[in-house]
Amino acid sequence: MRNKHLGDFASRDDREWVGNRLADVFAQGTVTFEVYLLQHDGLKVPFLCNFVALRNGKDEVIGYTGTGRDISERKAMHEQMQRMASFDMLTELPNRTMLSELPNRTMLSERLQFALMQGRREQCRFAILFLDLDMFKYINDKFGHDIGDKLLKQAAGRIASHVQPEDTPSRIGGDEFAVLLHTQSEKDALQIAENIRQSIHRPFEINGLQLSISASIGIAFFPDHGADEKELLKNADTAMYLAKKKGRNAIAVFSEV
Repeated sequence: MRNKHLGDFASRDDREWVGNRLADVFAQGTVTFEVYLLQHDGLKVPFLCNFVALRNGKDEVIGYTGTGRDISERKAMHEQMQRMASFDMLTELPNRTMLSELPNRTMLSERLQFALMQGRREQCRFAILFLDLDMFKYINDKFGHDIGDKLLKQAAGRIASHVQPEDTPSRIGGDEFAVLLHTQSEKDALQIAENIRQSIHRPFEINGLQLSISASIGIAFFPDHGADEKELLKNADTAMYLAKKKGRNAIAVFSEV
C-alpha cells in the first residue's frame, strides 16, 4: 500500500473510523487495530494493521508508516472454535456450554442467563424443557453408533421444528436435550412439549430401518420452580424423571413432583 492512504481501501462506512485511528499515531506514536479492507472485487478482507510515527532529527512527528497483514485464516479459525464451543457438531443445536448444531450447553447457559436477567427485570415467566430419548441406548447398542448418531440428528431436527426462532433447543449430551422457551403461558409450554413428544414418537427411517423411540419431557418455569440456572435445570431434570416413572413417552411439570 505504498503511497496509498489506508482509507482508500476501507469501505465508505469505515473510512472516518480508519482516519481517526491513523490520527492517533501522532498522539500515541504507534497504533494497532483490525479493519476490513476491500479487494478489487469488492470482497471485504480482515487485516491487522500496525502504524508507527516517523520523526525527524528534532523528534518531531512528520508522518507515519505502517503494515497490514491478512488475518482471514485466523478469523475463520477463531469463528470455528467459537462455533465448536457453542454448538453440538452432531445435531447442530446449541450445546449446554452454549445447547447439537443445536446450540450446545455453553450457548444454552448464556441464553438462559440473559432470560433470567430479563425475567427479573420485566417480571415475566419462561420455561425450561428437559427431554430424554427413551430406548435410545438400546438402539445405539443394537445397531451401532452410526445409526445412533443419525437418529440423534433427526430427533434434534424434529425438536427444533416445534419451537420459535427466539427459543433455544439444545443438546445437553448423550440422548438428553433441553429447550429454553420464551413463553409465559403454561398451556403454551405444555402444547409445545406435547408436539415434540408426538413428533419423536413417530418412526424414524434410517438406512432402511424403521426405528421407534419416545421422549420423556420435564418442564420447569421461572420463577415458579427456580430463581437461577442451576435450580431451574435441576428441577426440569427432576420433572423429566417423573415423566419416566409415569411409563415414559410422557410429560411432567415440576409442580407435580
